[in-house]
Parts: sequence; structure tokens; C-alpha cells
Amino acid sequence: MANKVPIEDRPKKNCTKCDAITPWNSHNRCMTCQKQRSKGYSARLKASGGGFSSETKERLKAAHPNCCPLCLTPWQNVPQHSQHPNTPWHFDHIVSPQMGGTNAPSNAQILCWSCNLKKLNKLASAT
Repeated sequence: MANKVPIEDRPKKNCTKCDAITPWNSHNRCMTCQKQRSKGYSARLKASGGGFSSETKERLKAAHPNCCPLCLTPWQNVPQHSQHPNTPWHFDHIVSPQMGGTNAPSNAQILCWSCNLKKLNKLASAT
């Protein structure tokens, strides 16, 4: 992982969303908007009941031990992701918390990180 640049040393840009001149993070996002986005995510996660249980995660891994159920890429062939290099999968909400989904086991699926990031908060059938 790259060394963290202190906030005061980060480039400052004009954000077209909040119209402020602020430091930007490593994902090229305004830090002010990113903080608001993180607070919203935390609130939605709490409202949906927290994270998936370890039992749900183990059940999903056991149901799909060899490959991503969406793209059928074998787990060992999924390219390494920079933020979590040791796991090729994401535990995903079929209906995202933003759209009213919960952390019920029936709303959980396992996808490779690439399929999950392509899906974003859309339903799998819409991708």
C-alpha cells in the first residue's frame, strides 16, 4: 500500500459537487464530500442491521468454492485488488442498503470484486 500523504500536503481542488476548495483523497474525491459519503454509508449499514454474519459468509463461500457465480472466473484467476489483496471475493447485498436492502442471509451473495464493483448498488439483473 502506498504511503499516506498528510491532508495538509494533498493537492487542493475545486469540488463541483460541494463547490469548496478542499484537499482530495487518493481516489480523487473531495475530502468534504467523502466524509459525508462515509457518514451516510455508516448510517445505512447500521440501519440495515450491521454486516453479514460469519455464518452467512461461510455459507456463501461453501456454496461457491471454485468461482464467482456471476462471471464464472475461478477464484485463483481473479486479479488482485489493491485494497484487499488476500481475498478475490466481496460479500454483496443483492438489494443494496441504499435501496432498502438488509443484511438478511437471503439478501447476501458472493461475487468477485470486479463483478461487485461493476454492479455498484444496482440489482444484479440490471447489470
